[in-house]
Amino acid sequence: MGLILINKLLIFLVWISIFNIVKELILFLVNLLVTEQPEPWKISDKRGLLLAFAVSYIMLSLFNGVTI
Repeated sequence: MGLILINKLLIFLVWISIFNIVKELILFLVNLLVTEQPEPWKISDKRGLLLAFAVSYIMLSLFNGVTI
């Protein structure tokens, strides 16, 4: 029972990480392609840290798998 719950939590974290990466990618592309005068891409410390954790978690999941 406990391992099933932990496994579901890990899969949920993978999806949250994927959505975070997609959100940041969309914001970057909108700034680059849609606006007439693109501004330098500024990311706050909190968003940068979350993006770094998301990328590292996705890479770790790809190499090791999501299961326990």
